[in-house]
Formats: sequence, structure tokens, C-alpha cells
Amino acid sequence: MESSGTSKSSVSRRFIAATRKLLAELMHRRLDDRHYVALIIDGIVMAEHTVVAAMGIDADGKKQMLGVWHGATENAAVCKALLSDLVERGLKTDDGILVVIDGSKALRAAVRDVLGDTAIVQRCQVHSVPRAGRIGPAQADGDQPVKVRSG
Repeated sequence: MESSGTSKSSVSRRFIAATRKLLAELMHRRLDDRHYVALIIDGIVMAEHTVVAAMGIDADGKKQMLGVWHGATENAAVCKALLSDLVERGLKTDDGILVVIDGSKALRAAVRDVLGDTAIVQRCQVHSVPRAGRIGPAQADGDQPVKVRSG
């Protein structure tokens, strides 16, 4: 029986090329065309690699991915590199910016070092819920999510 079509490796190569192009566009996009009032930064571990991602929220409440940075861990050098890159690409913080982070000391230090007094740091409410009370994939059997109260 003869098969025709596209091989898995061909699809993979095209996907990687397209993803590489989109990532390059994201990482080189200027940020001075919008005024961001909040910045959400978090590290995500994927297949033994840590990616620190930054998402901006403008005054209209619109969210936009601003950048991602690869590192072995969510350490101060990686976080500083990401924030410095955002500032170099035009992120304005002169009027102040709310920066939402997890409890990472490295992230907090990087925010302080790069953004200084213009940044107000808020710990993410989801990250402040004890791990035992969080809903994860293993608990996705109909349990209700933990409600987090603010204030």
C-alpha cells in the first residue's frame, strides 16, 4: 500500500520555521505605541526549560504578550534581561506601572533594579493560595476552583 502526503518531519520543520518567525516579531516589536498600566510576569517550566513571560495590560484592559525569555531557572539575571529588553523596546513606566508577580525573590529584585520606584509590585493572588488548595490537572474531575478573596 502506497501512502502519500506530508511527512511528520516536514510538518515539524514548517511549524518550527513559522514559530521562529512569529517569536522574532514578538521579541523585536516596539512597545512605545501603547501605554501599559500593568505588567504580569511569571516563569513557566516546560520540558526542563524555564521561560519567563511578560504580558502587558493597557488602560482599556487589553492584554498583549510583550516578551518571553529563556533561562535555566527563574533567576534574577533572566528576569533583569527580560525587563531591560522591554524598556529598551519602549516600555514606558514614568507614570508608574503595576507589576504582578509570584513570590519569586528574583523577580522582585529584577523589578526593583530595572524599573525602580516607578513600579508598584503586587503578588499574584492565585500564587498566594496554598498549593494544596489549587486546582490542577489531576483534580480536574469536577471539583470547584478555590475562590480567592481580595481585600
